[in-house]
Amino acid sequence: MRFTRAAAAVLIPVLLLVGVASAQQTEQPAVVFAYACSFERSENQAVARVALQSETGRPMAQDVTLLQVQQRGQTAPLSRDDVIVEPQAERPPLRLVIVLDITDTVPLVELTAVLSESLLAELLPEDEVALITFGDTVAPVTPFTANKQQFADDYLTGLRVTPGDNRLYDAIAAALDSFPFAPETRRAVLVITDSGRRVLEQTPSAAIIAQARQDKTQIYNIAFVSRDQPDIEELTTISTEAGGYTWYYGEANNTRASIALAVQGYIGQFVRVLDSEVIVRVSALNLIPDSASRATLEISALRDDASPVSDQVACPIEVLQHEIAFITDPGGAPVTGRIDIGVNARSDLGRDRTRIVFRVNDEVVQTSNASVYTFDATQLQPGFYTIEAELWDNANNTLARTPSALRLYVQQPLQFTVDTDMQVTQGGLEGQVSGPTTLIVSGSAGIVLPDVEFRAAPVGEPDRSQILGTAPFVDGKASLQIADLAAELRRLFPEAANGGSYELSARVPSPSAGSPALAGSNPLPLELEPAVIPTPTPARVVPRPPNWRVTLGVPLIALLVALLLNLLLLRAIRRRRIQRVILYPDTIDLGPQLMTLTVLRDGVRQAHPLTKKTVTIGRGSSNDINISDDANVSRQHGAILWRKGEWWYSNRKSNALTRIDGKARRGFYLHRLDGVTEFQIGDVVMIFHSSAQQDIADFIKTDL
Repeated sequence: MRFTRAAAAVLIPVLLLVGVASAQQTEQPAVVFAYACSFERSENQAVARVALQSETGRPMAQDVTLLQVQQRGQTAPLSRDDVIVEPQAERPPLRLVIVLDITDTVPLVELTAVLSESLLAELLPEDEVALITFGDTVAPVTPFTANKQQFADDYLTGLRVTPGDNRLYDAIAAALDSFPFAPETRRAVLVITDSGRRVLEQTPSAAIIAQARQDKTQIYNIAFVSRDQPDIEELTTISTEAGGYTWYYGEANNTRASIALAVQGYIGQFVRVLDSEVIVRVSALNLIPDSASRATLEISALRDDASPVSDQVACPIEVLQHEIAFITDPGGAPVTGRIDIGVNARSDLGRDRTRIVFRVNDEVVQTSNASVYTFDATQLQPGFYTIEAELWDNANNTLARTPSALRLYVQQPLQFTVDTDMQVTQGGLEGQVSGPTTLIVSGSAGIVLPDVEFRAAPVGEPDRSQILGTAPFVDGKASLQIADLAAELRRLFPEAANGGSYELSARVPSPSAGSPALAGSNPLPLELEPAVIPTPTPARVVPRPPNWRVTLGVPLIALLVALLLNLLLLRAIRRRRIQRVILYPDTIDLGPQLMTLTVLRDGVRQAHPLTKKTVTIGRGSSNDINISDDANVSRQHGAILWRKGEWWYSNRKSNALTRIDGKARRGFYLHRLDGVTEFQIGDVVMIFHSSAQQDIADFIKTDL
């Protein structure tokens, strides 16, 4: 007899109510069945497949279920941020063995019809099924096949019942042994029977349970009362321990048709339970693999109205490599403007799976795929700043950090101007600079600074700097009025009576001893003329007879004195011209060929690409190139200059000595640099050469 689905839909609820009322099966627990786990390298995740089943043999309500994951051997569960649960619209294919009772007490014709219409027709096309029948013997298992119609035609049609005893438990054991090796494929056994243990000795339940748990195979039972009585408690124990369920139709006043309809309803529940899978993704960052590169996860379902249930699954784990390091070294000089901070990052996850995060003083300031962060000192309060970089994955997990942090000192730039009647030429001042003068500095309006110091110093001698006065900032500006600047300079520097080159500057000192200034200005050069000395009126002298020795000697001495004065004047003029060349770059752009100054010191080479028009060299820390504490090296010793489209070298002090290609050059002297040039300052050797020339060993002339 064949039953239509419409008829089944009408009769099943009634029969199920009758069956439930008459059933005497024991209570069964909910099930969390984790049957497979793989590793997704691109996401650095362990991916487990988990089936969820309630106490009633139906899919567990996922919207009221919280899955918790804990690695075996660890004391605490993983963070919820490390676990993602994804429902599946369609589960993966599985393998199913049907264990069918064909003893003469079962309605076999009706059951095979139900299997064809309610089970085979509802499985996925890719699902594979096999059949084991049993009576007093166990038939060989049929081949697994995905062709459900062919399976029904070949193995279900024409089945005949057999009289005698049954081998139910041997048939279940044979079903467990029939699966091919495929650890990632879900495996299930569906038993349909009314039999129990009778005379024949069969496989113990403990052996069946052990085999099912070892192979991760679920066992589901549909038992019913016919003319025989099943071992409902034993079947329930087997299914419970094997992650399955036992449905039992125990109505005594049944018929072949009512049994078939009850089985049909249970098969519908079975199909829905098969479809109740979820994917559990677990970040591998906090997993600790064992010696076999695996981590065993315990996956638990926590529910408000019931006890938690769990299962374990072993997951393969790869330990991915991630690195990030700074490639920018700003040096120790204070930062007054914008500077690009670059990193080099590498990850086994790939660029599209990671992000680079920059932190300033532990605050995230940039999150992107960009490997460069622009640090803008003009928008920050003065002081020290710590910069770190991290590599994150797309779930905001930290994969790697820079081994060390960069420590920068922000110094606010101040713009220095002068309000006076003095002549302003090439950014400097000339003349007697007498009369009222107002010194003015301006900074960023949003930056709060203490009082500013206005200072003066001879050009090239910052160690002799003197304070002209202090002033507070108001709306980002500070000013100081001086009654007579020339007189003040001569008071501070006695030699200023003879004129000379000076420079004015402004700075805000740091309240911490030893720290750089909070803010500093550009230097403003000043050419001070000699003081005007009134000429006394000569007394009237009575002429005397000429003394020819005196008459001839005095003009000769005067001529020699005039010649000496001219030489000194020419030397002073040359000195001031060279100082001005050093202080004021022209507007000609740097040449297309990048040049380098390589410093050889104590057997160590250090290359300095010449990217500025003025590169200062000396013993002081404010120089672009600090070459040592050699007593033969001045604090402001020399400079390499790009002027009028060519490279030059000059000392910056009158007593500075530099050997250029073996020739000693003392004081202010402009030397044009062509090709490869060797300098020696004190015990330090420097080679000026093209950046394209990597090996400079052949150019070194000094015997080091």
